[in-house]
Amino acid sequence: MFVLNSLLKKKLQKQAWFNPKARSVRRHDSVEAAPRLITGHTVQTEMVICDVRTYNYNEVKCFFIAAVSLSVSLFPPSPYTVICNFRSSICQALVLEIGETVQILEKSEGWYRGFATKKPSIKGIFPVSYVHLKKSTVTNRGLCETVVPLEDPIITETTSTLQEWGVLWKQLYVKHKVDLFHKLRHVMNELIDLRRQLIQGHLAQDQTREIKRHITVRLDWGNEHLGLDLVPRKEFEMVDPDQISVSELHKLGDSTRQRHGDGCRVPVSHHLFINLKSFTYNSISEDADVFFSLYDTREAKQISEKFMVKLNKNGGPKNPEKVDRLCALFTDLSSKDLKKDLYIVAHVVRTGRMLLNDSKKGPPHVQYRRPYGCAVLAMSDVFHTITDLKEEKDFVLKVYTIQPVHFPMPFPGAYGPTVMKKAGRGLAEEIGSGTHAVHIVPMHRNPIPPSGPTNGCNNENEWYQIHENIIRKSNTKYSAPSTNYGLIISLQLLRGELEQIRRENQAVFSRALALTRKLGFPDVILPGDTRNDLYLTLERGEFERGGKSVQKNIEVTLYVLYADGDTLKDCISLGSGEPSTSEYRSFVLYHNNSPRWSEMVKLPIPIDRFRGSHLRFEFRHCSTKDKGEKKLFGFAFTPLMREDGTTLSDESHELYVYK
Repeated sequence: MFVLNSLLKKKLQKQAWFNPKARSVRRHDSVEAAPRLITGHTVQTEMVICDVRTYNYNEVKCFFIAAVSLSVSLFPPSPYTVICNFRSSICQALVLEIGETVQILEKSEGWYRGFATKKPSIKGIFPVSYVHLKKSTVTNRGLCETVVPLEDPIITETTSTLQEWGVLWKQLYVKHKVDLFHKLRHVMNELIDLRRQLIQGHLAQDQTREIKRHITVRLDWGNEHLGLDLVPRKEFEMVDPDQISVSELHKLGDSTRQRHGDGCRVPVSHHLFINLKSFTYNSISEDADVFFSLYDTREAKQISEKFMVKLNKNGGPKNPEKVDRLCALFTDLSSKDLKKDLYIVAHVVRTGRMLLNDSKKGPPHVQYRRPYGCAVLAMSDVFHTITDLKEEKDFVLKVYTIQPVHFPMPFPGAYGPTVMKKAGRGLAEEIGSGTHAVHIVPMHRNPIPPSGPTNGCNNENEWYQIHENIIRKSNTKYSAPSTNYGLIISLQLLRGELEQIRRENQAVFSRALALTRKLGFPDVILPGDTRNDLYLTLERGEFERGGKSVQKNIEVTLYVLYADGDTLKDCISLGSGEPSTSEYRSFVLYHNNSPRWSEMVKLPIPIDRFRGSHLRFEFRHCSTKDKGEKKLFGFAFTPLMREDGTTLSDESHELYVYK
């Protein structure tokens, strides 16, 4: 029935109601007395219709304001396909994208009014020539009716898939995945051509079947390479999981994998054995920690835990029992991981004076963790060199060192609020000015990309991205040693289950091998496998100068405390290969009130102690004068669980520092 808007009722003194069959004007004092409008009839009015809305295609709401003749036709539910993009400056216009499906509500003088099926709440007008009628059937007529296009399901799937790929295809360009970008474009063009041939309908039965086979092969190829779900099919058409048994669905999945040639392929785990043979020093003469990890340059993130090696000032192991035992096994690497653009990254952090060449900077008994250098090795070079799986080869990693500058850095405004917004998945929130803040990011997130050009001053402020600069060949800012100076390691690639490798390589496992796990779960999870690890990255901080002429040398100390305030023992691990500790001390960046550490630690907290535990961060200024005291100037904390019992979310967190 006709319904008038309540606001317009106050403005209109009379409401005109029309009988579409008699084409005459009738006046009614109440809405209940209004006649019903029958779908498909044409309404001849004596007023301009400002807004016409249909409900279940049987009821219309009309607003009348002027005396002009106009005819409006109501349409039965039928889907139309957009054949050309449409955008208009008219406020009532509906934006159309080629290929999408629209539903028509009314037609008037060469214009349609309707909505796109993907956004039914947005209605508008568009030209008749921009859409094409699809053959369809209507099921469940009434309140819950459904319009089903009468076209080949493979055509419908191809259309929706191409629309989904179009969005992901642009993201490949942004992520610099050039090879997959060009391959996917070629496959999408092939699918468009095959779909066109199928729509024309001029093919023989055998040709149609061959075209469908080519389409499904390309659809499955694209879904697999884009990380999307692989679709089970029956006679080239998607199956309805609600209309098929679980066992038959499993068989269809197997047949789908066999169609792609991997029906008998079982996921195989790969493991990388690394052995540090020597670190040829020539200028440190201090204890040092070397951290090895696997880094994916495409995703700009670390994919493994760190393997930690403690060395003395002579370059040997700090623990004499570990002579010839500085080795680790990076476990659970999948075949897809090995196809990534992986690098072995080694960060060297020394422990000693604030400045190497300045004995006046701090007393000798006060030790600071200070960044020293970094080395990288492309896994592609390793694969080209190692031809036999059981072959162990030696490699030399050139260590690029940094030299701190002796003036406050970064200059004011170097890292502004704009830089800290929308920089990636692992990004912290904007920092308010004049407030102490520090950011922690649980792992499995992308690190923050560089905030400026890669070429810059020769200083410590880019330590958090030194490995990226070396990989991108932007290493002119770092001191390059001779070819005979660096880390000498041996590598070996092993395949199979870990227990099988343990049995076949007992000599390797007898050397106090440090198992370094992959961040996240492996492809194959065996029964009985348990893992409850929390990874924390100390990302960056913003601190006030506090009226001093120079900026601070900030050191962060981390503790894990239980609800009663006691410190949990041995719940912080800087890397495999060394025992866990009860506290963690960050490295110190010289004269920097905006330090960026990007240093990850692992928190192996027992499950029964997780609830009620919290992290405490203490911030100290490391003075290089007088007695070299580390003065506490603030602290921060965060619980590990929320009040509803859920764990701290995997995202960036901003903590306020209390003085």
